[in-house]
Amino acid sequence: MPGLGKTTLAKKVYHDVNKQNHFDVQAMCCVSQAYDRRKLLLDILNQVKSSNQQNEKNPADALRKFLIRKRYLLYIDDIWSVDNWDDLRGCFPDDDNGSRILLTSRLSDVASEINPDREPLHLRFLFENESWELMKIKLFKEQTCPPDLSKVGENIARKCQGLPLLVILVAGVLSGISQNEESWRKIAESINLDSVTSAKECLDVIELSYKHLPDSLKPCLLYFASFREDEEISFSKLAWLWTIEGFVPTTEAKSVELVAESLLNDLIGRSLIMVSKKRSVGGVRTCHIHDMLHDFCVTKAKEEKFMQLTTNGKVDLSSSFYENRKLCIHHSLYWAGRIGNLQARSAFFRPPKSGCQEFFDLENFKLLRVLQMECPVSDRSLQRSKELIHLKYLGIKGYLEFMPSWISNLSNLEVLLVITVGSGTTLPIAIWDMPRLKHVHVVPVASFDGRIPRKSTNICCIETLATVSLTNKLADYIIKKANRLRKLKCHCKEPLKLRLDALQLETLGVNGKILKFSLPETLTKLTLSDVLLPQSDMSKIGRLPNLVVLKLEHRAFQQGKWDVEDEEFPTLKVLKLRSLKITTWNASSESLPNLELLLVESCFHLQEIPSIIGEIPTLKMIEVKRCGESLENSVKQIQDEQESYGNEELKVLIFPLDSST
Repeated sequence: MPGLGKTTLAKKVYHDVNKQNHFDVQAMCCVSQAYDRRKLLLDILNQVKSSNQQNEKNPADALRKFLIRKRYLLYIDDIWSVDNWDDLRGCFPDDDNGSRILLTSRLSDVASEINPDREPLHLRFLFENESWELMKIKLFKEQTCPPDLSKVGENIARKCQGLPLLVILVAGVLSGISQNEESWRKIAESINLDSVTSAKECLDVIELSYKHLPDSLKPCLLYFASFREDEEISFSKLAWLWTIEGFVPTTEAKSVELVAESLLNDLIGRSLIMVSKKRSVGGVRTCHIHDMLHDFCVTKAKEEKFMQLTTNGKVDLSSSFYENRKLCIHHSLYWAGRIGNLQARSAFFRPPKSGCQEFFDLENFKLLRVLQMECPVSDRSLQRSKELIHLKYLGIKGYLEFMPSWISNLSNLEVLLVITVGSGTTLPIAIWDMPRLKHVHVVPVASFDGRIPRKSTNICCIETLATVSLTNKLADYIIKKANRLRKLKCHCKEPLKLRLDALQLETLGVNGKILKFSLPETLTKLTLSDVLLPQSDMSKIGRLPNLVVLKLEHRAFQQGKWDVEDEEFPTLKVLKLRSLKITTWNASSESLPNLELLLVESCFHLQEIPSIIGEIPTLKMIEVKRCGESLENSVKQIQDEQESYGNEELKVLIFPLDSST
């Protein structure tokens, strides 16, 4: 039965601090009905190795070899068949060393067959008092329920029939209406459930949640039907799509991104969307939607002719195919290209996994504004894309070594998103002259083809550029050209001289050696990896007046020592040190006055954390992963000192280097 809380409980076990200290590595993933073995294994491999590799030739073998003799914890959610498990189990070595695999499935027989020797944990429905307690927590947090709402509230909770998901959804409805007895009584009268034995009975309550949404939120929710079940969705991508679709109203008081974030937070507050990952300083990084709600969105999108979703070509491509402005196609693209839809403004092509390239003719899709292709696309198909002159969003996921030069002719394009399984994608230098292009995001990395122009009078609107391989000539060109750039993530193809102080950058990530640099005072987030900076340059960074997040990784320093002087990092809230080579870190008592979170990971040579760090009044947490015993002891000493001063608020998490000993 979906909605009983299997995933919620499993995640609590997975994230339990005491359990984490027991394991060397851990990873979590979701199988779902759309099983993709390679994607799943790559996801697990990247988590246990703390990497982001997409071109591993044999992820099954690589994962098995990496896990040998390690004590690991794997959480595999929503497994639908024993065949899927049999296909995966050989990648997880059993060294009889205390490793554990946690599985969830909504199918009882699948759970029993996977491990016949152990009875699976069957979650029960909530008792009536438990349903009411859960509803009160969702509605009132730590406050008490007003007395005049208690009786009707208990009645509403009782009508949810003990299913936690329904309790949370109904609480989301109640949170959006007037807090009075009459309003709540109307909600109670609209819930008519005698029992809950399958997902079908839950649809009425989900329909109730949808009915009480403001009109501005309904298309935002239904848009989740265009994503795959259990897909983890980047907020940035979602905000770009919502904006282009016209769901995000423009206001003078707020930026488009802040308005989009407000819409998403409203859906989260109503328990319709769930947060997957949070940003370092708050806010949503990624989100997802419950399977049952995703099914509802798919059905409702079809019913309201908001979006046509097809799964098997000949059967689904009925007359309604031609009437919809938004299409999501989950089968071979041959049929879509052959028939076409002159009315379509948005199209998501997500065929099932296959080893061959897909060909589809976009001749009859000329009015598209949004195009997302998640498959290896033939050159002929890609060539047709140049006729899509109205296109504002182009997303390509698959092997793409070169982006054709005609991309620069798409004068209305605002977002270009490319995720390739190869080593990277080469973009034409002419994209810098595209009049409306704002966001360019390439994974793993983009390089540029063509001669860098000496002069260019065209206005450049690019605000986001990630991730790009930079030379000094290209860096100079971008700095002169992209005066609207707010976010830059780059790899240094050669040692760079970065003079970025003329830009209004807010976020910067650099991987590779920097010879000289100057940074803008507008910078709020900075990530440096293998930059080999001297102490003097680190002090320059410490004087940035608006820096909130700083991440230093690998060979960020030239020397083996880091001295943080008086009044440095005045606004810093988050500091992350990962795989650094330094042995000594000193900090002044007048530095880092607003630090809230300190993360130290795999800094094997660093001997201790400065004791003065514990005296920072704003500090909330210190987290140490896979560091040496000396550093761990210094953190424990900081914790003991703070507790002796009566500071019980400081949270300390330590994950030892070798938890198997």
